[in-house]
Amino acid sequence: MPFELDRVVPWSRSFDEYVRMFALGDKELAGRILGCGDGPASLNSEATERCIVVVSCDPIYAYSASEIEQRVSETRKVISSEARPNEADFLWTYFRSVEEPGEVRLRATRFFIEDFPGSEGRYREAALPRLPFIGQEFDLALSSK
Repeated sequence: MPFELDRVVPWSRSFDEYVRMFALGDKELAGRILGCGDGPASLNSEATERCIVVVSCDPIYAYSASEIEQRVSETRKVISSEARPNEADFLWTYFRSVEEPGEVRLRATRFFIEDFPGSEGRYREAALPRLPFIGQEFDLALSSK
């Protein structure tokens, strides 16, 4: 049976995954970045540690860090239970095993959870297509959804 999710779920990606997925180089990372639908990804927290300016938007930021962490935990159980029987359907070039994505995503969530409280406006409760920004505030917009 194919792996299907019937709704959008909070699932984390790491800074490295964003860099690889969007082929981000020094030029892109030097500008102001808007992350749309980032959820509990560690893009913002890891970028901030590297002095890269990122503002992340997602409706999930209406929730507390502990509520988001709980939702990610529930999502991990669902994805883990679906991934194992569908292991042959995945292309294993970035991750080496069916367990590794869960481990990487859990680590990314931990970075996010530590950074989210008191993040001084770097996480904004918002969703496409209507964002609370004036034009030309960002040099690059990313959406991993």
